[in-house]
Amino acid sequence: MTQMPNWLEKRARLTPEREAVIDEYGVRWSFQKLFEAACAMAHTIQHLLPADGERVAVYAPNSFRYAACVWALHDVHVQAVLLNTRLSVTELHKQLHDADVSLLIFDETLALAGKELTTLNEISSVCLQGLPLEMEQPEPVRSQWHLRDEVTMMFTSGTTGRAKGVRHTLGNHYYSASGSVLNLGLHNDDRWLLMLPMFHVGGMSILYRGVLYGMPVHLLPRFDAEKAVEIVYEEKITIMSAVAVMLDRMLDYVTEGYELASIRSVVLGGGPASKTLLERAAHLQVPVQQTYGMTETAAQFCTQDTASKDTKAGTAGKPLFFSELKIVKDGQQAKPFEVGELVLFGPQITPGYFRRPEANEKAFSADGWFYTGDLGWIDEDGDVYIADRRSDMIISGGENIYPAEVEGVLEAHPAVLEAGVAAQADEVYGEVPAAFIVVREAVSEEVVKSFCKEKLAGYKVPKTVIYCEELPRTAARKLKRHVLKERLQKGGQS
Repeated sequence: MTQMPNWLEKRARLTPEREAVIDEYGVRWSFQKLFEAACAMAHTIQHLLPADGERVAVYAPNSFRYAACVWALHDVHVQAVLLNTRLSVTELHKQLHDADVSLLIFDETLALAGKELTTLNEISSVCLQGLPLEMEQPEPVRSQWHLRDEVTMMFTSGTTGRAKGVRHTLGNHYYSASGSVLNLGLHNDDRWLLMLPMFHVGGMSILYRGVLYGMPVHLLPRFDAEKAVEIVYEEKITIMSAVAVMLDRMLDYVTEGYELASIRSVVLGGGPASKTLLERAAHLQVPVQQTYGMTETAAQFCTQDTASKDTKAGTAGKPLFFSELKIVKDGQQAKPFEVGELVLFGPQITPGYFRRPEANEKAFSADGWFYTGDLGWIDEDGDVYIADRRSDMIISGGENIYPAEVEGVLEAHPAVLEAGVAAQADEVYGEVPAAFIVVREAVSEEVVKSFCKEKLAGYKVPKTVIYCEELPRTAARKLKRHVLKERLQKGGQS
């Protein structure tokens, strides 16, 4: 069966007065109010769309309106392209073009960039705050949905540096939410703190769980460690999703552990957590369940269960209920503890990248297994360990940075002949990008960074620029990034 009732309409009928969304100020919206807002927005958006419009971009920070807008787009049967608010206008312009977006919905706080993108991409746009939250007789546009409906698209960069649109079906999100609850369980008093951006799958997935589980979701428009701890304590939050740097900063505001005493699970993703962080959390009796997932898997794919979280530090746990995982080395399934590539199979995996046949051919086998490019191993109990999140990728505060993209921008500067980018250890963010450049003519570090800031999101701009006479390359002229990493460990020296 692929046909289902409209999820939000069904939830509003089952538990209309139950809390659905609570913002940072404590303003509360019930599932009935969320449903009414989505209906009102859907009918308005329907009239704004061109006849052949299939994709609508949303450019906004976390908010109740953002949540209602996503449900409205599902109701109208168009794909929501969720834009990263940290990206530059140049980057977003490319993504809007690649996604073939026909309408842009932007938040009033991003109006300047939103209007510029409207002009650059020659598309229609509307301010999110201009969409209605009420209508006289709330009725959905569609009362029946299909699991095969493509409902969201989120961009992730590839090793070439060119962003790829990851398509998600309603079924992807359904099986992701189902697999998660079968592992974490569901309690009557559960409340989930959503402080990851909703343009990331880790944030958006919580929105689906809230409606499917009938669970209140508390929204932060942006991460604020002190505010997050305050909300957990005052609202008795039971579950929250975070990356390591978020949890680390929150623990700075915890004295004896009582502030986070209501938490039964911190779902920790975005890259491996340090032993120091896990020990710190354990000392304060903050329960952490590490997870492994990616945009292509609609969030969690593996997550520690309640037993292994206390006995196996460092593991991402087992694949969730509907998920299958194997380790492949040299074309063969690896033995326990043998490092190889993580290869995945399951109904929560993307049907593919949008209009990128070459990337799809590379990532998917003929029988549907997805090759992640990530390295790891499985122990004798079937628990998964991540060795490296794509060998060249930099994970900075939970954000993925691909060196090739940054190198392309650096080499666009007229004074830069060649560039190589690698991860540099950082106490706050885990990793930050560092650049090695070969120059044609003298250029200062400040000028190089300023040039990058014009074309890249702030977190992608190299924090260090190292000048060198040549870059380490193989005989085939491929850049040897592992050598750059080794140089950084030695203080940047060759």
